[in-house]
Amino acid sequence: MNTSLDQQFNKFPGGFSQIPISNSRMNTSFCDDELTHKLRRILQNHTTWVKSYSQECNQPGIGNKEAKKAIVHKLLAINSEIGNSIESRLQNGLGKQLIGYLKDYIADLVKICESVAVGSTQKKIILVNKLKYHSKRITRHLNAVNQRFLPFHEIEPVFNDLIDSTVASIEARSRQDYTGEIRHHEDSVGFSLRLADLLANSVNKALSNPSSVV
Repeated sequence: MNTSLDQQFNKFPGGFSQIPISNSRMNTSFCDDELTHKLRRILQNHTTWVKSYSQECNQPGIGNKEAKKAIVHKLLAINSEIGNSIESRLQNGLGKQLIGYLKDYIADLVKICESVAVGSTQKKIILVNKLKYHSKRITRHLNAVNQRFLPFHEIEPVFNDLIDSTVASIEARSRQDYTGEIRHHEDSVGFSLRLADLLANSVNKALSNPSSVV
């Protein structure tokens, strides 16, 4: 990588959340809610760091180990931000548990980047199925712990769309299909923003009826 990771992150005022996404095909209407904006920034940063990891995996020698380690550190920090943002509002342990689930998700996501880079299709398929399992586990856990969260049939499909578009972007980069990589990455950004909206709306819904927060 020619520039440090922090230089990449600070390229835009306010972080990667300020990158224009006018070409995204997702409907991502904005909300003034503070938590919505925060989760949007966090999840958009997540998609960008995953893209950076994928790009690093396609460098000679499967990339720079220290650079990849630093990116994983960023992704884990983002996971903590997601969980802590929810925990600070609900204060029922849900956010802390979510951090653990997301850690497993990230572990398999970076393995997908590695497997695609070396052409291991079978391993990639297995790992994508594991990501879908994490999606199901996370969204149903949200429902089980907090009765006022949006039904998992609303959140889980968006989570899965995020997974599919992210993997498609990773595969496009491996094929040196840079146009396809950009297109799929824009889709993943759109889905990440939609997921942020759903999570924030769910938290606000729970707070509107404190008796439902268990």
